[in-house]
Amino acid sequence: GFENAYKEFNKTFGDYLSSAVGNRFFSIDNATASSPRSPPIRFELKPLNFNLLFTDVYAQIVDFIYVNPSAYACIEAEVGANSLVSQISLRKVGGEQYQLTKFGGVIMTLANNTSINTIEDIRGK
Repeated sequence: GFENAYKEFNKTFGDYLSSAVGNRFFSIDNATASSPRSPPIRFELKPLNFNLLFTDVYAQIVDFIYVNPSAYACIEAEVGANSLVSQISLRKVGGEQYQLTKFGGVIMTLANNTSINTIEDIRGK
């Protein structure tokens, strides 16, 4: 839920980003001749469910998003989002540790389904 997401990610997305890169960005909204830049920005973590994510993206309420690859693919296609960084996941399999830098998926059908054999066979369905 939202509370668990906040606990898990706020140190990275709220605290770390604000201290590490927040000082590099300045808002010109309140700029004056004597004070040309306002104070550094602060990153705020806002946990969103799937529906709220798309609502906030379309309404341009969020500036940065951290999402799973499938949600990002939709947002990239629909609103032109750009990826700034990608996560490397570490997984242990059979005592070996692997760095996973790619995300993939599998489309499968029942062995006795002869109507779907290629990706073209599911287009439009």
